[in-house]
Amino acid sequence: MKNQIKDIKIFMCSSGCGKTYLALHSDKYVDLDLVKIRCKYVIDEKISNIELETIKGQHHFKRREDYPQNYFKIITDFLKTDKKLLIIPGQLEIDFCRQNNIDYCLVFPDKNCEIEYRKRLIERGNSITFATEVAKRIPEFYKENNSDEFAKAKIILKKGQYLSDILD
Repeated sequence: MKNQIKDIKIFMCSSGCGKTYLALHSDKYVDLDLVKIRCKYVIDEKISNIELETIKGQHHFKRREDYPQNYFKIITDFLKTDKKLLIIPGQLEIDFCRQNNIDYCLVFPDKNCEIEYRKRLIERGNSITFATEVAKRIPEFYKENNSDEFAKAKIILKKGQYLSDILD
């Protein structure tokens, strides 16, 4: 697995996999928080990560006028560094990588991890509503990610596994 992912610079990781933790504990990784990049806060711009997790799903945000161009520029700039990016997977990100011939790795939980991920999201400060919505889509994410033929690699996290167990 290590050889398969060593040259990959973009890791598209589902919510609750441990992106923020890994980025805080390893200088090789950067967590690109899409909400901070895509949105202007109607609340204080200096919000902490814990406070941000608490309000996700509550719609306190306004879309930035320069999105998604600002997002693509940030990704492109980081690709020129020695850092590896941790981002939320989405069609926008996948299309960007495909159109620009950028290798990416998908990281997602096993389809039987709904209860564990709901608990993880609540423990990190997300609302019960947000955590429940994300967790109930895990089997769908599993199916979609597994069928992606363009991903250079795929990492399926088993129960109890975090991103840092695999990448660091």
